[in-house]
Amino acid sequence: MEGISSRRMLRYYDSSKWEKCVKCQEVKFVEKRTDEGEPICPKCNRKTRDLDVATHERCAGCNQIRPVRGRTQTGNAICKRCYDRIWRKYSERKECCECHKLKLVATKREDGSPICHSCFHSKKIGKCVDCNRIKVIVAKDRCSRCYVCQWRKKFVVDPA
Repeated sequence: MEGISSRRMLRYYDSSKWEKCVKCQEVKFVEKRTDEGEPICPKCNRKTRDLDVATHERCAGCNQIRPVRGRTQTGNAICKRCYDRIWRKYSERKECCECHKLKLVATKREDGSPICHSCFHSKKIGKCVDCNRIKVIVAKDRCSRCYVCQWRKKFVVDPA
């Protein structure tokens, strides 16, 4: 879970992937692009997708026709409400090493200490231990650039 959730959340901290959304005109993370190459933020992309009835199916959890958020092992559609309910029910809850509250685990430190979503997403300004620059500290006392570099060194193996 650590690698996947961390990578997914870290993309929002990379300022090179932020542009002015063509729909809401706000500078946000670019999740998708139009056919013409114009940027669309996650919120506007979600609104567009949720309004598109072609993405709606009957949910296996609540039996309502809603946008599909996920699928069961048998391939049946699950809506966002049911997906979130299932995720919260079966997700790991531990005491966060930052706020010391019992919460859902977003990621873990190198020593295995759990970090909750609130603490992981809170923007902390500080000095990065690798580059010694004052930046937004993402995790493990590192800025997003240094954290991704460290992650690559640890998990990505170069074919040699």
